[in-house]
Amino acid sequence: LFDCDCEAEALARFDALAAEPTTARITGAPSQAVENRARRVRPNAATAIVARFYAALAARDPDAIAHLHSDGVQLTDRGRGVVMRRQEILAWWRLFFSDWDPAFRLEPVATLGASLALFRRSWSGSASGDAVFDVGPFESETFDLIETEAESRIVRVDTFATDRLGD
Repeated sequence: LFDCDCEAEALARFDALAAEPTTARITGAPSQAVENRARRVRPNAATAIVARFYAALAARDPDAIAHLHSDGVQLTDRGRGVVMRRQEILAWWRLFFSDWDPAFRLEPVATLGASLALFRRSWSGSASGDAVFDVGPFESETFDLIETEAESRIVRVDTFATDRLGD
């Protein structure tokens, strides 16, 4: 709360709180804004994986990404009714690396217990690099519920459209 004569200070504080975090591009580590926002959520194994995940993206290392996913991992996209297993998930990441100017961000929203976290995910690029699926600029935003196992590997991801989180 600010006094009526402190309008400039109130607006500056609002701007600081409302600022969008900078997107972490695969060419580098996540931005400081993303790291600062992550501190608002209690860390757990699922949020810890995100730091390792960003390092793998920055290194363009598909083997490191594969290591973060358990052998039995399952991704369920609730909006499209698609279920993907480990090999399909890893194939998707190989395609991601062929996109032009790809950007990927996982912003933690909430954690539950030691191994479950909700993230707001954004993914964009200036074009697809896939010869079969040739598209121009694209962007996508969803919520991802990520569950990890004791070895801190991803075992399950449930993806929801931003307007279908209640599902």
